[in-house]
Amino acid sequence: HTLDRRSRELLFAVTIVVAENETGVLHIARAGSEPALICRSGSEGIALRPIADLADLPVGAFPGTQYVVITETLAPGETFLLYTDGLTDSAGGDATNLIHSAVGSVLNNNLDVDCAALCRRLLDTLHAPTGYMARRDDTCLLAARRTA
Repeated sequence: HTLDRRSRELLFAVTIVVAENETGVLHIARAGSEPALICRSGSEGIALRPIADLADLPVGAFPGTQYVVITETLAPGETFLLYTDGLTDSAGGDATNLIHSAVGSVLNNNLDVDCAALCRRLLDTLHAPTGYMARRDDTCLLAARRTA
């Protein structure tokens, strides 16, 4: 469905993930949202793998836009992280560098941090410079870890 002239400013960003719990396989489709991250912490340090694709247009922006489904496998102990641009916009600077730096810092300080604590610490780290009240965009953050 495409947007009519009156609602051109109403574009929708979305990420859809279907997870196979037994295998850790993730089927990911993205339309205009921030790239997801797969995070791994181990003896070699923190490894972050962005999950990106070429179809980065919001839903409804252009007729006939094709969106790609990417398949990734989450290994035991890896964390899948989804976030909206509200997480990084209020901190200023390059969103990719900000999120990578913040995730690396939080995980380096505590390799066994659970997903809820990871989300709280990321919010605190990225919103600390401006405070929560200074945000102009909504923030959504989801972390999921494969345990077995």
